[in-house]
Amino acid sequence: MADVVAQAKKVWVEGVEKFNNKPDDSFDALRKGIQFVSKRCPEELDTVDDATKVKMLLMMLQKGKKPVLKNRVAETVEYLLGSQAWVSAVLADTKCDAEAKAFVSTLGDSLREKLEEKLKPPEVPLEEADKKRPLTDSDETSDVEGGPKPKKPKIARSLQISRDIMLKYKWKFPVNLLGTEMDEASTGFTYFFDATTKLTTTNNKKTLESYDIDFHTAFGTYEAEFPQILNFLLSMYNCSSRKSYSARIKFTVIKLRDVSPAFAQAVKDLPGGLLPWDEPPEPTPEEVVEMEDAKEKRGRKPVCIWIDRKRESYSTSELNAYPQLKLIGIHDDPEADDYTPREAWLQTVIDHAEDEEARVCIIIVNKGHLQTIIDVQKYCEETKVQPPRFLVSTRKRTDPEMFSEYNIDAKSVVTDWDVATALALEQVKTEYSQLFEEEEADEAFNAGMDDFCA
Repeated sequence: MADVVAQAKKVWVEGVEKFNNKPDDSFDALRKGIQFVSKRCPEELDTVDDATKVKMLLMMLQKGKKPVLKNRVAETVEYLLGSQAWVSAVLADTKCDAEAKAFVSTLGDSLREKLEEKLKPPEVPLEEADKKRPLTDSDETSDVEGGPKPKKPKIARSLQISRDIMLKYKWKFPVNLLGTEMDEASTGFTYFFDATTKLTTTNNKKTLESYDIDFHTAFGTYEAEFPQILNFLLSMYNCSSRKSYSARIKFTVIKLRDVSPAFAQAVKDLPGGLLPWDEPPEPTPEEVVEMEDAKEKRGRKPVCIWIDRKRESYSTSELNAYPQLKLIGIHDDPEADDYTPREAWLQTVIDHAEDEEARVCIIIVNKGHLQTIIDVQKYCEETKVQPPRFLVSTRKRTDPEMFSEYNIDAKSVVTDWDVATALALEQVKTEYSQLFEEEEADEAFNAGMDDFCA
């Protein structure tokens, strides 16, 4: 048995080495290694860091687009998602999470359901001492007139899980590249981030009144621990192997400081009252590499996000015809299979905010997401980055002046999808004119060559 395990580890190491040297040619060797260790010593799969996990899976998902490899990729992905560490790495990376779920959605019913279940955020066991704490939010649905009835967010549950994980690691983000502690702690932060972004989900600056829960109900239990929670968040921010979370951590701290006097006091009590990003140090070589890797994952195109209850608003937009930009359509229908909650797409916005090449430069929203405009503008102001332009798509006869308090001018309030498309395209061409000039130059050259050859 020992020889069999040793052989499995050897095949796995060879696959990893080939991936590190020639990732595009490593699929067969890596797949073989994954199969071997999954059956004999599955803990070996967790020995690679999160960044490598994501890179490996993205490579496989790319291979899975070829029909001849699809079944083999699906089998391999199933092995990997049997590890909670791999699931955590996928869920923590916006692109990998989206591509994994997109790939899984194309599989047969049985395997699709199995893998979709594995891609759900894990339930973290509660500490015995805290199991008696009552949860305050329920599963009842909202009663928004004329609209769908989404389930209430599990905010209290998310906070309880995340707080227990932070306490488990003594309020400091663990640094252990060989174990699973960092993955579990990252999962804890993800729960905390989701709860924070759900604090204000309705219109007209209201909080969670429609969910029978407000800030003090959700966070009141933890106010005495805000200094310790802040310590955990900042220690994670300063962790060089978790730079992909930096923007989300900043957003969380800024949001809590804005809505909670107790959390604002915890920030003031820091040495000099300064946060790490107020006077950022020069990044280390390792951090530079990770930031460049993150840029490659995001791509090097400006981003337009279109959020609408009607899928055809963005799916039929002419913006899809321009390779110089990336259009992300968000289906804002809670009853739809492809519904994307606010905390998910908001993560995309803030992860791109500080990347000039792949910045979200346009966000098209409806009236139901006006609070998001405030949140994003506040985040960009605090972090000193250029905010996106917001376009509000609304019904006719709506007074544009009602949006002035959100810094939305009358020209940015539209009632026609084609007008929204035209304004978005105009904005992208203004900010990223060089991308379109290069395309026009290529077209002119090709036209000239065609005339010459004719």
